Amino acid sequence: MGYSCTQAASLMLGGIRHTFAKSDGSNTLTIKGKQYFYVGGRERSDGAIVGSLFFLLPNDLARKVGNYHINPDGTIGRFPVMSADDCNRLRQRFTTCTRVIRNCCIHGLSGVSNVDQTDGVGGRRSVLDPFRR
Repeated sequence: MGYSCTQAASLMLGGIRHTFAKSDGSNTLTIKGKQYFYVGGRERSDGAIVGSLFFLLPNDLARKVGNYHINPDGTIGRFPVMSADDCNRLRQRFTTCTRVIRNCCIHGLSGVSNVDQTDGVGGRRSVLDPFRR
């Protein structure tokens, strides 16, 4: 069984990965020129995504810099080392992408076939990543 979260939270994490990761599928992020990696925490019943962020040190060591929290509605509640401007840019892109997804689901367009089309907007365990290049 996989990790369960809301579609909105999953999309925001995808946006963070797209913006700061060097490669797809990586949990290593480059923020302000420094390397970090994130580890997912326990599954939350409300659909939020939580976990820890670590700073990469030489000799394959790491130091924890704090915890992150992506709210069920897709907003960033907390993400250490990310500036307010970064969060605002991500929120603007997220809002645009969710509108596109809703319209595609409502009109039955096939370009978003992996969105949960039972309710058109919500859905859990979505793998759609609109931030992908």
